[in-house]
Amino acid sequence: MKRAMAYGKAVAERRRSGERIGLLVVSLHGWDDGKWFESSPEVCRVMLPADLAVDDADWSICLALDVLLCGTAPDDLFREAALACMRHGAVSCWGEFADGIHRLASTPMGAVVSVDGPFPIRKLGSVLNAFRPVAIALGLGGYGSKMFDAVHAAMFGDLVVELQAALSEGA
Repeated sequence: MKRAMAYGKAVAERRRSGERIGLLVVSLHGWDDGKWFESSPEVCRVMLPADLAVDDADWSICLALDVLLCGTAPDDLFREAALACMRHGAVSCWGEFADGIHRLASTPMGAVVSVDGPFPIRKLGSVLNAFRPVAIALGLGGYGSKMFDAVHAAMFGDLVVELQAALSEGA
């Protein structure tokens, strides 16, 4: 049985109550890492304690959320955590590094690579706000899943109808 990360039950309760969560911060082994977000609206934080292996943690908390990994965990643990977030339905995965925040992706061979960034930590909110519509439009990461079909249709449905009409007229 998977174990909840520290503060995970509180996050799950916020989700059950219908509260909007725009970012999940996952602190890897650091009780103080990521605390700078605690006062930010729509941000929740959980912590993977050192005595909980990545494979034993309940990562389902990442489902349909943008996730930021932070902390001073060893590289192999950071990679395992990023892959776990992605496997369990995070719509995007970001990591905090010495030079700033990077958007992460996995390769077919299981490596985790930076595909965007670095961004200053203080700009993450605006970066996410700019990223989300682009990700939905292009179907990036979890934003390409069926869960976002209605959002995609709402954003582009009228455009598709107009393009189809224009193509029909030109035929």
